[in-house]
Amino acid sequence: MDAEIMETIRSSIRYWRLQKGISVRTISLAVRRSPGWLTQVEQGSIKSIPDDDLLEIARVLGMKLRDLIKPVPEAIMAVSREEAEFGLQNLEKLRKKKHLTVPQFNDRLGLSKGHLHRVLAGYNQFGIKSWWKIAKALGIPLGILIGRENDAKET
Repeated sequence: MDAEIMETIRSSIRYWRLQKGISVRTISLAVRRSPGWLTQVEQGSIKSIPDDDLLEIARVLGMKLRDLIKPVPEAIMAVSREEAEFGLQNLEKLRKKKHLTVPQFNDRLGLSKGHLHRVLAGYNQFGIKSWWKIAKALGIPLGILIGRENDAKET
C-alpha cells in the first residue's frame, strides 16, 4: 500500500476506535500485539500493517476493511490546554445553572465516580474520549463546548 492509503487507514483506526469507545488494549489483544504496537500504528511510527492484522482491526471496530480506506469525517482528535480550560468553565456554568452538585453532574455526564471532581481540582485531565462522551451527554457539539468553533458562545 502506498503512504497516502496507510495514512488514511491509520487515521481511520484511531478515529473509529475513539468514536466507538474501544480501547487500544482491546484491539491489540485481538491482533495479538502489544498496546504499544497499536499506539505506534496510530501515531504513524509503524508504516506497514500486515493484511491479517488490518482485517482483525476492522472486525473489532465492527467495520469492513474498505471502510478503513475511506477518509474519516473531520473530527476533533485532540483538545488543547486552552480549549480544555474553556470547556471546564462551560461545564461549571452548566452544572451551576442546573443546580447540580459535582457528583450529580458527574453521573449525568456518564463519567466514572469522582472523575469530574479530580479534573476540576486539577488532579486529572479529560482525554479526548471523555470530552466526546461529555459533549454527547450534553447534546452539544464538542467544538462549541471547548470554544473551537467560530460561532462558539458561552454556554
